[in-house]
Amino acid sequence: MAELSFETLTFSGSGENIECTFLKLFSFEIAKDDLKRIGDFSLTSSRSILFPKTSQEQADRKFGLLLSAGFSRLRNKLSKKPAVYLHRNSGIPLIGSLFIGISDKNVSTIEVKPITSCNTDCIFCSVDLTRRATDFVVEKEYMLQEVKKLVDYKGSDYIEINVNPHGEPTLYADLPGLVKGLRAIPQIKDVSMNTNATLLTQKLMDDLIDAGMTRFNVSLHSLNPEKSKFLFNSKTYNIERVKESCKYLARRGVLLLAPVWVPGHNDADMDELIEFAKVINAPIRIQNYQIHTLGKKVKKTKEKHWDQFFEEIKAMEQKHGVSISGVFPGFVLKPTKKLEMPFKLGDIATARLACPAEFKGDMLAVCKDRVISVQGCGRASGTVKLRITRAKNNTFFGELVK
Repeated sequence: MAELSFETLTFSGSGENIECTFLKLFSFEIAKDDLKRIGDFSLTSSRSILFPKTSQEQADRKFGLLLSAGFSRLRNKLSKKPAVYLHRNSGIPLIGSLFIGISDKNVSTIEVKPITSCNTDCIFCSVDLTRRATDFVVEKEYMLQEVKKLVDYKGSDYIEINVNPHGEPTLYADLPGLVKGLRAIPQIKDVSMNTNATLLTQKLMDDLIDAGMTRFNVSLHSLNPEKSKFLFNSKTYNIERVKESCKYLARRGVLLLAPVWVPGHNDADMDELIEFAKVINAPIRIQNYQIHTLGKKVKKTKEKHWDQFFEEIKAMEQKHGVSISGVFPGFVLKPTKKLEMPFKLGDIATARLACPAEFKGDMLAVCKDRVISVQGCGRASGTVKLRITRAKNNTFFGELVK
């Protein structure tokens, strides 16, 4: 008899297939006929499969093959897109990509991006996930392992981790576990995350704070219900629920309000947001809407020139008697030991194509413990020669050498 149980997988299904849900947000199907080839089976719980007439060794081996094949068909249940799981045995490094893994700019704050997915669709989104063809998720243990390596290399006694995915971090299934693991690394003194706060419950907030989350950077762009729905491009956005979460986080001393000022859309809302921050006793830092090459462009909306933006911010500070610019209380940013750059612009590299990248036709390639985004690759596997077209802060892009 063999019983297979899993922490990150759940099973369901009454038809010809069993749906395997992975980390709550991702799934693939296994045909019941394929399971029957292992032996008679039954689902003893949502997380366990029993093979009463099969040995444990045989069940482990054969079911492992089905899982391996299933993960090649992994999909995001929210976006409906194919998904790639980056784990310790995937052979895909976590440094080198702009959109997933670890981003280091040789300072005391490290960005980690454990997932690419979002439950809203902001009209000004700087990454515009609707244009992406593939989603990604990183194994928690792999992320912790690689962050620790980087932190140890930096040699700094103060590191902040900013959980800042291309998407919403609370969609990551074991976010409290990730935070707890990060805070267990002695040099990491602060962990923050950038969130729209729509999925926060009091239990999740408590779990994250107990795990070691020290700051929630909440995107709150208007207090007006209809305008909020418009800016987040979400009919279900509930401003009252988000406000209550903000009040609770402020009472716990872990809130930073981070609205984006979109000219012509929420100009008057900035005053209301500043007053809201004052009432709940939370710091606020207003962000200037910027157009990004791969992000969304708000129709008939121009960026504010930075000189004009800071002039208007200064006027707001005088009007409301509160600081809304510059470094906020408790934030530390200092240079650290530089991480080696294995490539420079124009280098030729021989790399292994590993998996699809975020855009259709692009691939992630691996070379010298880095990933390289290969644009317009046109190939799905094999070894290729690349010319490095971008090499900055250990993020790399390349093109095929014809």
